[in-house]
Amino acid sequence: MRRYIQQASGFFLKADAGLADESARLATDASAGVAASAQMYAEVEARLLNSGKMEGIALRYGFFYGTNTWYCPEGAAADHVRRREMPVIGQGEGVWSFVHIEDAALASVAALTAPPVFIMLWMTILLQSTAGCQRLRDGLELHPLPS
Repeated sequence: MRRYIQQASGFFLKADAGLADESARLATDASAGVAASAQMYAEVEARLLNSGKMEGIALRYGFFYGTNTWYCPEGAAADHVRRREMPVIGQGEGVWSFVHIEDAALASVAALTAPPVFIMLWMTILLQSTAGCQRLRDGLELHPLPS
């Protein structure tokens, strides 16, 4: 085996000033629950990227949205919202990291077929309030977030 692809996490990143991006380290010094998960992902990434025996690629995905996911209009998250079981914390200014399920699939295929390089890819779209957004990355049109 020359290349190993590992799904990592795009939602335990440390945001020092503003929103975190792909250069952010994992928030291993956050509150106990977050720090434990961030530390676990940091250890997985370190093992992957430092094995020396193969190429390691960590894909730092956010929460998946799109057809047949937890966050589609027919999904469980929407059911919780309709039942008023999804709390808004504080002023509702929290930011979550999302990636469309089809974009995640494209990133996975690209990671399998890309020229040999030692890379870490974090392909997420950040959802803020109800503003929909659309970005271009590597020439692929990403799916807009639902508004």
